[in-house]
Amino acid sequence: MKWNTRILKVGSDVKELFMNTKRVDFRPNDRETDLADYSVIYDQRPTGEIQKGDKIEIGNMVFKVVGTGADVNRKLKERGTCTFDFSGKREPSGTVAIMLSGVGFADKCLREGNKIIIK
Repeated sequence: MKWNTRILKVGSDVKELFMNTKRVDFRPNDRETDLADYSVIYDQRPTGEIQKGDKIEIGNMVFKVVGTGADVNRKLKERGTCTFDFSGKREPSGTVAIMLSGVGFADKCLREGNKIIIK
């Protein structure tokens, strides 16, 4: 298992941003941020490298990693930050983007208390 975490807080502006961009920024709870209203805050950092082909479970929905930005694993290790991109595109939308595809409604599974597991 590469990442086993729980969503602690979904910022007040996350839903609106997601509806407009199909992207969600993730930040760890062990690092202060003034972007909490725009982010999903989680409790445990990844222990492995996220790669194309990995499966990700968010709550009861499953997605597949179809692309990763050039700096995603470095930024996750250093700062704990990344962006989940549910736009359906395969090319990374940014250097810290994890591109996801699959059946499920991301806006429904991004809830406080839901687990995120990447294998």
